[in-house]
Amino acid sequence: MDRGRSPGAETAIAITPPMEGNPTAVDTGIIISTGYIDADHETLKSAGVDVDAKIARMGKPVPPMFRLRDPNGNSLTIVEPLD
Repeated sequence: MDRGRSPGAETAIAITPPMEGNPTAVDTGIIISTGYIDADHETLKSAGVDVDAKIARMGKPVPPMFRLRDPNGNSLTIVEPLD
């Protein structure tokens, strides 16, 4: 398996440390779409990833979502699109 790539996935993501002098603990602006938000949240949480305690469910038109953070505090968002 390639690092950053899930088995059978067409996309890989690499998040690298900031260049010297650039800030850390930023919102990366990366949003990842999933069809399995509950399972993904539980899998990441069980693996020890820093994820939001709960999935945000605000109702239409806002899709269910949660954030995760790397050890430096940089975050990205996981979203399950609405039908």
